[in-house]
Amino acid sequence: RWLGYMALPDLHAATDQLLGIAAEPIDLETRAKAIAACVRLLGLTRNAQHIAALEILVSDIGPTDLDCYQRLHVTLASAWILATRRRTRDALSELTRGVEMARAAGIGSSIAVRLLLGQSNLLYALGNYEGALAPLHEAERLARNLDNITLRGECAAQLALVEGRLGRPSAQIDWARLALRMTGTGEWSAGAIGASYELGLGLAMAERYGEAQATVVAPSTRRATQIPAWAAQAAMLCGADVLALCGSDRKAIILARRATEGQYAVLATEAYAGQFSRWVALIAIKDGLEKDGLRRLRDSFPSIEYLDAKDQAELLAAMALLDSAILGTESTAWPEVAERLRHLPVTVGALMRRLGVHAGAATIRRSAC
Repeated sequence: RWLGYMALPDLHAATDQLLGIAAEPIDLETRAKAIAACVRLLGLTRNAQHIAALEILVSDIGPTDLDCYQRLHVTLASAWILATRRRTRDALSELTRGVEMARAAGIGSSIAVRLLLGQSNLLYALGNYEGALAPLHEAERLARNLDNITLRGECAAQLALVEGRLGRPSAQIDWARLALRMTGTGEWSAGAIGASYELGLGLAMAERYGEAQATVVAPSTRRATQIPAWAAQAAMLCGADVLALCGSDRKAIILARRATEGQYAVLATEAYAGQFSRWVALIAIKDGLEKDGLRRLRDSFPSIEYLDAKDQAELLAAMALLDSAILGTESTAWPEVAERLRHLPVTVGALMRRLGVHAGAATIRRSAC
């Protein structure tokens, strides 16, 4: 339950053990639970070899041999694998079937909560933030009934994100604070990083800048060696955003450089593609290396359709910003950015504008540098 405190080697060892259990000729329920537990670990490590091994195990365990409760565990793993393979809509369909199956059977255990969390996550990844609220509130209610602190923290972190994107900073702050109380100090999971980020965003948007800056905790060099690269990079990208919104541009640029250069020059996980591309563009313009920045983004993201809807808009805007700086006039790509934003909450575009990524910004920033 407290995986965000484990060192990376221990996570790999635990995954090996769980994969071994799932492959043994033992009772199906133990195997199914081991498969679902692997998803927890792999959500942190993103280990490609382990993901491939899990996929084989899921395909080997036949659904006709499982009862409803066991099938829910395998359904969760199957949907998670589909999502990692960039088949988002197929994954959402699988999770929706699992949620309906759990409801029909009256199952309200932790596996039902995890299915609902996965469903809501994919809904807002596709840009449907309003649609994500109902499963999230259902998941939070079930987690509260179970008195499961970990799952309540995950629900609260996702609710903070959705409420923030829908332009409700007060709810965003409240849910983020709850999530952080549930996860505890020093936790480095995606939920903990996300909760800190949403708290910082909400406070910054409410112009509570001192409180917002206090949420930024970048990994130290020592600590960064104990956690996966994606977590260290994500924490720095999120921190840079919050600092920039608070007007601490110099500190934001320093942190953003750490998150996009050297050992972090390559994006570690697509979940932060929007922030990564935005900071690559802003730093390239500041350094007068717009062509290099544009080339880097094109090489990093040869296709964008597999990214979250928000990240697609941010990536296209970052490329349009660089194109505008190169041309010295507004890029013809901005209408496509506007079309993408039209299908997203207005808060997404507002945040991009406050961080300097919008039509006309490139020329202004270039002359200011």
